[in-house]
Formats: sequence, C-alpha cells, structure tokens
Amino acid sequence: MKLQDWLIIWLEQYKKNIIKQKTYFMYQNLIRLHIIPTLGHYELEQITPTLLQQYLNHKLERGNLKNESPLSVNTTLAIFSILKQSFRLAMRLNYLQTDVFSFVSLPKLKEKEVEVFSLKEQKKIESFCLHSHKPNYFGIVLCLYTGIRIGELLALTWDDIDFHRRLLYIRYHDYH
Repeated sequence: MKLQDWLIIWLEQYKKNIIKQKTYFMYQNLIRLHIIPTLGHYELEQITPTLLQQYLNHKLERGNLKNESPLSVNTTLAIFSILKQSFRLAMRLNYLQTDVFSFVSLPKLKEKEVEVFSLKEQKKIESFCLHSHKPNYFGIVLCLYTGIRIGELLALTWDDIDFHRRLLYIRYHDYH
C-alpha cells in the first residue's frame, strides 16, 4: 500500500471522528501539501528511518513551500506527529512489519524568542485601556497582570470567579 493511500485511510477512518474539526483540516492540509508530494508515492514498506529522518531534516531546514525557508516548529511537529501516529497504527494493523519511528528523532527545534512588553509599554497599554471607557478593554489589563491568554479570557464565565476568596479559575476544557 502506498503511503498516500494509507494516510487517507488513517485520517478518514481512524482520526476524523475523534479529533476536532480544526485539527482534522490541519492534518488534511499537511498531508496534502507536505507529506504526499514528497513521500506519498512510496510503498509503506519502502519507507526507511533514514528516508524519514532526511525528510524531517529537510522540512526544518527549508521546508516552507513559499520561499524554501525553514518550516515553523509547530508545523514540523504536526507533520512528525501525523507520520508517527499513522505508522504506529499501520504496524498494529500489520501493514508494516518494522517500527521505523523507533529510529527517527526530531532534530533539535529552535523556538522563537518571546518578546515581552517593557514596564513602560505595559503602563501605556494599561492607561489607554482603563481610560478608554470601553468595558471590554479591562480584559486586556487582566491579561497583562495575570498572564492569561486572550482565548482563556474569552472562555471565562461568572462561575470561574470566586469573589469571596478573590480567585479567578482558568479551566482546561478538552473538546475532543
């Protein structure tokens, strides 16, 4: 069985109904744009650890389809995850005899350096938000001083606030 055929089976029959729709579309695009053009024509048994390692190294060095710059860390991790998950299932279903991913490692990834606001910048944002007379801007100030992300802020409900104990609860929701 060719890798491109297996990935379609894996995605449609084994993943589609257990992952978020957004994740499904991301997997679908990564398979279509990144994996199938390079590896799709190989039979599953033809794919070796060396071939996979070279493929992943290439993606990290110049895998961006627009300009051949390095592919982002998150995209590379997603491709790695798709291949690893699909190959592990192929082994359990006896489509593959060898666990090629036991011999493949993701090269050291370089994370982007996080830039934070200076105290002066933070005070400027805070002043603007608090003097704007727009109540929704208070959420930005809350994010600045608590470290919560905008998505976490937007997910807050009144049940997440304990006014008596002066606590704010950020809850993790898994929607799989």
